[in-house]
Amino acid sequence: MFSQEWIHPTPAITFLELLSKFISNSLSNWKNPINISDEQVKRLFLLSRREKEVLRLIGQGLSDSEISKSQHISLSTVRAHVRNIFFKIES
Repeated sequence: MFSQEWIHPTPAITFLELLSKFISNSLSNWKNPINISDEQVKRLFLLSRREKEVLRLIGQGLSDSEISKSQHISLSTVRAHVRNIFFKIES
């Protein structure tokens, strides 16, 4: 049974985990295993510091509620960050 999370982590974890690793490493040292385009790389730099942190935590497998507690922010704020991440990366 699924918890009451905003998104189910299974389909998103691989994608977000790769992005999380990308963000946490420097561009010069990162191997591009999924062939991210230059445009997608530029979009990653549009993420705020907090959005990058939320993305990193999602990549580690934390749920929205776990992120909320660990970052001392509301659940709706976590969900807003996730929406913003997807909007910025997909636009």
